[in-house]
Amino acid sequence: QPDDDCLNQPITAMDYLILRAHASLDPNSAETQSQLRRPDESELDYYERRYKSFTWYTCSI
Repeated sequence: QPDDDCLNQPITAMDYLILRAHASLDPNSAETQSQLRRPDESELDYYERRYKSFTWYTCSI
């Protein structure tokens, strides 16, 4: 198992793509919060909302 120093190093351009993509995500940002399942939301409603936001994003590019 890697030590804490290795795991807590900053993410650089040489790191894996997925690490770089998620390194700048703020857990309190509006985008991150909108991707979470809401307490009163059914599983079907959650995935439908995510699908609609994804299709809106891909169609607007």
